[in-house]
This record gives sequence, structure tokens and C-alpha cells, in this order.
Amino acid sequence: MTWLLRLYPRAWRRRYGDEGAGMLAGRGFSLVVPVDLVAGAIDAGLHPSATLAAARAAVHTEDRTMLE
Repeated sequence: MTWLLRLYPRAWRRRYGDEGAGMLAGRGFSLVVPVDLVAGAIDAGLHPSATLAAARAAVHTEDRTMLE
């Protein structure tokens, strides 16, 4: 089912693609999983700034923690 990750925007896949594929590798098939992935891809496509802003905030928080 990792092919469903291709539905997500490129920036999302760069940031979360490996993690998402790893999570999917440990799951068996369930109808809920592909439905959730498609819904998540639609949400990420409609609100790309929310996903990327959260990723940037996490990186900046880690940077501050490392420097302090």
C-alpha cells in the first residue's frame, strides 16, 4: 500500500515519506488504511502550508534545543 503515498504532495513525501512507508510496512491490510491515506493526501494537498509549517517548527525547535 506504500504506492498510495504517491498521492501526497512532493514536499510532504520528502519530509514524511520514509516514515510513512515504514509505518505501513508493519501493518496488515485493512480497508481503513487506504481510506485514511487517501483522506490524508487530500488534506495535505488542500492545506500544504499546515503540514510544512509543522515540519519547519519541529526543525527550529530541535535547532534551538541543540544550541541551548
